[in-house]
This record gives sequence, C-alpha cells and structure tokens, in this order.
Amino acid sequence: MKTTICTLFAAGMLTLAGCSSPGIMGGTSTASLAPGPQTPAAKGQVSIDRKDRDPTGNNEIALEVEHLPPPSELGDEFTTFVVWITPEGAEEPLNIGELQYDPEDRNGTLDIVTPYRDFDITVTAEHAAAPLEQGEVVVVQGKVETSKGRP
Repeated sequence: MKTTICTLFAAGMLTLAGCSSPGIMGGTSTASLAPGPQTPAAKGQVSIDRKDRDPTGNNEIALEVEHLPPPSELGDEFTTFVVWITPEGAEEPLNIGELQYDPEDRNGTLDIVTPYRDFDITVTAEHAAAPLEQGEVVVVQGKVETSKGRP
C-alpha cells in the first residue's frame, strides 16, 4: 500500500511538472531589467506568457518598473516614459507603448501583446508618448529570450 501511494504521488508530481513546461504548452518567463545611468534605483521586471497553442502565436508581456523618478527630474523636456522593443534580427526599436506611471508610488506598468519572443527591451524618458525615434535617456533595459532551446 505504501508503495502504491508513493508511486501515485510521484506520478502526480511528474504530471504537474510536465504541464508547466514552457516547451509543451507555453509558459511564463521573466527577465530582470538593469537600471540606466541616470536612474540607478530603478528596478524593472518583464514577464512573458508564451501562448504556444494560440493560433496567432502572440505572447503577453507584463512590464513593471519600480523606483522611477518623475520624468521631468531627468530633464525639463520629459513628460512620460516609453517602452521600446528591438526584435532579434531587427535594427530599429519599435515603440510598443507608454508606461503607465503612478507618480505617487513611483512605479510604472505596461501590459501588451506581441508576436515577438526574443527581443531587447528599453524604457526611455520622452517628451511625448509617440516619439518617432527612441530617446537617449534610458530608465531600464534588458534582453528577453523565451525561445532559446525550445521548439
């Protein structure tokens, strides 16, 4: 009886582990983002929920940045923070949205859907939400790689 219970428990644990495997049904990956030179206290994290079985192939991205100064503290001309991604193999970054900044908590978030799995991500201070080019004042940045070693 003890052997049967142990075997069933072990089989159940293996089944649960298999269901959470990103290569089988998708999965969530996280990446930490490094602060920029003018924002040493900033701390960013991006979570990517891979939707392998979604017919669109899109992935959900949740970005959270903590300890942000008001944009104007980084320069009088800055009014907002913009999130950029540079997909693997691309030369130019894409503006994927404005960070929703809470000045009271000094935190920012952005939830978005993208077809890209591997990309560089950068948050910059900007004068407007839709600039034509990425600015030079980097708040946080990092690299997201969710397809490495996966089918």
